[in-house]
Amino acid sequence: SECPGGVGPGEEIMGQGQLQGGLLWSYLGHGALVGPCDLEGSLPNPAFMEYTSRVFGDVTVVVRDCPSWDLLDSDWASVRKVLEQADILVIKYSVTDKLAFQQVRNGYAPRLRPLLRHWGVPVILVAIGARLNDEGPPCTCPLCASDWSSCVPHSEGLQLSRDLGATYLELPSLNHVFVGRYFGSVLEH
Repeated sequence: SECPGGVGPGEEIMGQGQLQGGLLWSYLGHGALVGPCDLEGSLPNPAFMEYTSRVFGDVTVVVRDCPSWDLLDSDWASVRKVLEQADILVIKYSVTDKLAFQQVRNGYAPRLRPLLRHWGVPVILVAIGARLNDEGPPCTCPLCASDWSSCVPHSEGLQLSRDLGATYLELPSLNHVFVGRYFGSVLEH
């Protein structure tokens, strides 16, 4: 299952069998330094991996990525400490994995909602992947990668974003074009 990539669930397939680590790999690139999350004066947090990269030549970006939602259950107090230091929180899910979306909506959103309102941290909810047309009948051709009944409808993602007070984005994939277009300006400010 995926996790909040910057808080959102897991690994996306790029093509030709190549795995992609998530949203941060698309923006920071594979030159990012990787290590366990280490907050000032504390032990590393096993729930998060820390990625550090230089962008725009002289800006250091630190991304704390959670590779699995299950890790958030292991030590909620530590997770809260990491989240409290966030400048922005990105929660992502695959539109073709309704079970993971329900886990985010029913399990983690109720925990995060009061914290987010208290901290005032900007939140972006990102739906990743191609979804069948919500308004039309499901495609039944063998080329479709998803089963209609397992897709998360646009309306459910939008409702979750409202519940969290988040900005809602839908990206067809996590390639550098879409990530740069929608997230590039975050680092420029």
